[in-house]
Amino acid sequence: MLYNIVTVFLMTTALMPPAILQYYAFEPLLKHRQKVLVLGGYAVLYLMELIFFLYMFVWGPWEHSFILYKKVFVIAWIPHFLWAVVTIRPYVFLHLYVFSIRAACTIFVHTLMALILLAIFHGDSSRPALSAAIYPAQWLLYIVCYMALMPMLRRYFNEVFVKYRHLTTHHYWKYISMLPLFLLLDMYFIMASSDVLIMDRMLLPRSILLLALLIIAQSIRTGLRQTDQTLKMYERTENMTAQIEASHDYTHSLLESQDQMKAIYKKRKAYLDELEQLIVSHRSQEALQLIEERGNRCRAESD
Repeated sequence: MLYNIVTVFLMTTALMPPAILQYYAFEPLLKHRQKVLVLGGYAVLYLMELIFFLYMFVWGPWEHSFILYKKVFVIAWIPHFLWAVVTIRPYVFLHLYVFSIRAACTIFVHTLMALILLAIFHGDSSRPALSAAIYPAQWLLYIVCYMALMPMLRRYFNEVFVKYRHLTTHHYWKYISMLPLFLLLDMYFIMASSDVLIMDRMLLPRSILLLALLIIAQSIRTGLRQTDQTLKMYERTENMTAQIEASHDYTHSLLESQDQMKAIYKKRKAYLDELEQLIVSHRSQEALQLIEERGNRCRAESD
């Protein structure tokens, strides 16, 4: 019974790394309440699935077999994914993109681990008793491999989702997220409907699928990076244009001020010349009257 419990525990735990990646992809964009809600929901779903699988495999009608584990694993991720979509909004198409990348990694790692373990445990017919270790060993190695990939995948998603979030990319993700998803569906349906072990024949096509998705992922990052650089170049150009226009306006205002000062200087010179002529002509009364008129005019203009 201990073997059964350990196997089911590892299988249920193996569902969590992709779910955690779905959370990590958006974690910098989330508020504290959303983070608690997502992780709390994951914990509840984990306990519910663990109890259910323990009952079905240990005390219930389900028997341990590679095919049954595979079929369970094909659908057991759905509650975690739906919970992430409901609580982390509004990023539906981004969620689909994350799912495509994480599912490709899941399929490839599972295939590789199964091939390695089957080669070890079934390669020598003198060790048939070791075949039972395939199930827990595969889940354990899968968890270790996926957790090793987690920092790289998390860094990638944070870059394309967070670093370039200022770009208007809603319609872009709406269409681009469908491409890796459709590439993945064919492989996914083959995996779900097959009742035979075909890892040896599927390793190459699954490797090609993973390579194609990696190329798509790199293309998306490169495209967003180039778009961001282009927008920054446009912003710098607009800032320089605004500075040039501001300098032009400032120069124009200086020239206008200079013209106004010239006009004032001419009026003042004409006034001083007239006043000088009155004084030279000993017409002091008229000079005083001129000064008074100018003073009244200045006070009127200032009012």
